[in-house]
Amino acid sequence: MDGKWRALDARSLYATTVAASEFYNTRFETELTARLGVTFEARESPGKKQPVREITGVPTEFVTHFSARRTEIEARYEQLLRTYRADHGRDPSKAVSHKLARQANLDTREGKKAARSLAEMRADWTRSLTEAQAPTPFSSSWQPSPTPPSPQSRPPP
Repeated sequence: MDGKWRALDARSLYATTVAASEFYNTRFETELTARLGVTFEARESPGKKQPVREITGVPTEFVTHFSARRTEIEARYEQLLRTYRADHGRDPSKAVSHKLARQANLDTREGKKAARSLAEMRADWTRSLTEAQAPTPFSSSWQPSPTPPSPQSRPPP
């Protein structure tokens, strides 16, 4: 040690992000399958090169319904993009596009809400879906798996 401050060379860390992400996603699916008995499937997603992994049997309409934040971010990004084009007379560079996307994310982020119980959250989710699916209640579209396996029947992590 020479007592000098230096920057961390994160190139090797950056190079492992895809592998780390894949490891996390695989472990997440494995745990949900073991704990809740759900399975996953690949679904094509508009504008994506790779399919997205979703829980088998969950209707696309439900996924879309609960993806409201993504929709808000994309709408705000489009506003920022239009403003940039109007101000500069051209499309933004990749770096500026990334900055605009981050800004859209921050602009649409709500403050933290008070903690709620699982029962309260489930009631809110059920009410939200029921209102969105009216007059056809969501229960006729999909039923979750019966009872998840008991903790005793699960393999250790």
